[in-house]
Amino acid sequence: MTRDAIKYLAIVAMTLDHIAYIFLEPQTLLYRLFLCIGTFTGPVMLYFLIEGYFYTHDVRGYAKRLLLFALLSQLPFSLAIGGFFGNMLFTLFICLGVLYVHDHVADGGLRKLLYVLLFFASLFTDWNFLSVPLVLFLRPAFHTAAQRFYVDPAEQRRGMLKCVAYFIVVSCLTKGMLEGVTEALGMVLGFVCIAYFYNGQQAKTHRKFHKYFFYIYYPAHLLVLWGLHAIL
Repeated sequence: MTRDAIKYLAIVAMTLDHIAYIFLEPQTLLYRLFLCIGTFTGPVMLYFLIEGYFYTHDVRGYAKRLLLFALLSQLPFSLAIGGFFGNMLFTLFICLGVLYVHDHVADGGLRKLLYVLLFFASLFTDWNFLSVPLVLFLRPAFHTAAQRFYVDPAEQRRGMLKCVAYFIVVSCLTKGMLEGVTEALGMVLGFVCIAYFYNGQQAKTHRKFHKYFFYIYYPAHLLVLWGLHAIL
């Protein structure tokens, strides 16, 4: 599977997750199922954020693009989901900062302080307690040597296992044992797709379309779901 194919699966999972929050009654079977599928999205997007960080020639441009679409998406997100916290693009923007700090801050004490500050900032966004630790768990698998980017499979699997374990612990503490374990299934499925089916390539055609589709789809689908909910 290409990177874009897995991203489209993540988009479907995200949409089901948002449908559950907006339309379905909590604790119904379909609600639980959609939330379980929905956890496919976050880890996949974080993984490809790290990969994108290594591939991009303009980290500042990447950050500006995330921040711009995060700002554009906030009103649709607040209308559809409710609450006073930042959308997932703000989360990705913060996690990009984590990656930049990891590679550009040499002082260990300062680096840890910045990690803590970024983690604190992420508490006010989607995937709050999860995003920064997950990025730090996954980051050691990514390497460059002789100007070539590669992923170490053993470190990748270790990082993914740490992510799943951390997710289960946090979810069990905040939601309960049953929810914590079952909602981890989507994350496991996402990591399986990456570890065993991802071919390390992007789509060969319409690359710019695939690049910007998620940025546009994210606020657009939230507006559509909010509109449907208002009508119904």
